[in-house]
Amino acid sequence: MNINTVMCQQLLLKQSGEKLVYSMTFTDRIATGVTITDVDIDSVIVDGDTSDLVITNAQISGKKILMLIDGGTHAVNYKVNVTITLSTNEILIGSGMLRIMNA
Repeated sequence: MNINTVMCQQLLLKQSGEKLVYSMTFTDRIATGVTITDVDIDSVIVDGDTSDLVITNAQISGKKILMLIDGGTHAVNYKVNVTITLSTNEILIGSGMLRIMNA
């Protein structure tokens, strides 16, 4: 089994009261003819505490994963981890940073 991880360099922002759809694209990492068969999403607060983000509605859309993210605490940075299983039984993990900034 091959497990491959990549970290997104972009910091995404949202307010704690917003419920927004985010996506993570794996297009450059998945070969032609290979499909995503399963997805699991979790999050942690960057300093290691338990996350209070609510992530639901994970959907596979081609080589992209869509998710609905709700909640969070003002001025806190979160790491969102998206683990996908491919039709080749390979596992890829994509991670992104999300910061909660209320106006």
